[in-house]
Amino acid sequence: MCIRDSFLIAMRALMGVGAALVMPSTLSLVMMAFPPQERAKAIAVWVGFAGAGGSLGPIMGGFLLTHFWWGSVFFVPVVLAVATLIACSVVAPKAREPGRPRLDPAGALLSVIGLSSFLFAIIEGPEKGWTDAVVIGAFAVALLGIGGFVVWERRTATPMLDIKYFGNRRFAAGTVGITLAFLAMFAMFFVLTQYLQYVLGYSPLKAGFAGLPVAVSLIVVSPRSIRLSARIGIKRMVVAGMLTIAIGLTLLSLVGLSTAYLYIALALVVTGCGMAVTTPALSAAIVTALPMHKAGVASAVNDTTRELGGAMGIAIVGGIVTSAYRDQLAPTLAGLPGEAAEQAGKNVGRATRVAEELAAQGGDGTFLDAVRGAFVDGARVGLRVAAVLILLGAVYIARQFPSDDPVPAASAAG
Repeated sequence: MCIRDSFLIAMRALMGVGAALVMPSTLSLVMMAFPPQERAKAIAVWVGFAGAGGSLGPIMGGFLLTHFWWGSVFFVPVVLAVATLIACSVVAPKAREPGRPRLDPAGALLSVIGLSSFLFAIIEGPEKGWTDAVVIGAFAVALLGIGGFVVWERRTATPMLDIKYFGNRRFAAGTVGITLAFLAMFAMFFVLTQYLQYVLGYSPLKAGFAGLPVAVSLIVVSPRSIRLSARIGIKRMVVAGMLTIAIGLTLLSLVGLSTAYLYIALALVVTGCGMAVTTPALSAAIVTALPMHKAGVASAVNDTTRELGGAMGIAIVGGIVTSAYRDQLAPTLAGLPGEAAEQAGKNVGRATRVAEELAAQGGDGTFLDAVRGAFVDGARVGLRVAAVLILLGAVYIARQFPSDDPVPAASAAG
């Protein structure tokens, strides 16, 4: 790994630290700025725009990559961040948890070790093999790290995350539901972006716009979902939303080598609507399960589950897609030179470049067809696994979430 790559990774890590500081604070401010009867609606609006940001990002990135150099993808958000910083310093209310609780560096370190090792093992499993010593060792470190975190948090006087909170059924079910919902969302975008560019041949900008139905669904449906929650209760709302997400993922798993975009857009709208009715209710359940002076902790847990779910979605579903892709393409790779076969076996992007080089040398295009077919097969498997995980989450929510927990009718006013 060269110095430039190391620097890029380090700066991305620094950006992650910044995001970890910002996102929980935004939801805490929402809790502080609105009266109790309006908080559910405010949280729904927050969820809609926060989720839509993930959909709008590829559009901005695609535009910048099309018209400017690749570094502009990192430069332009700096302007947005500075503008947001100025606005927040002027408008946002000031709030602080009473008592100034002490930090928990040991808990933070154990959680980082455990979760990082877990994700590393899942990502490297398809590459090295699930029985590889490095992968098994990473899983072992993850088990020790997460187990050590739980033990430490139970014993320390100032835990970063009080494990007792998970005894609250609303809090526990909310964290599981948010994790699975964002697992599905990030997995979907991971697969969809590659499918649109490498199978259908979309440009980065066009692929970014192709994901717009999810953003629109989140922005439009999320604020309106609160009224329905007030009528039928959070539990039924979340279960219905997770079933809708599973249907959307299943529809996406049926795409082929030349699927019309209208069908893809329909599947994205279904998935986006499922997210729009699920995540506001779950976020509200998390942040209202704890006392108001613990709003920062609840907000941090809500954001952590979102980020963890997203990372797990890319790692788990990405690993499944890669494994299925390689198995399907293996017979075709056997007929390629060693270096070309190695590159093509890594991922569909590199395989597409190999196919372009072969075509320039007089190839007939059959290898590119094989690459696309292998990726579509892998995408189908990965998306269906994500749908199954969402269905299991719906069953868990149906069993664990308190049935007598509707959103107050006053929250849906306006």
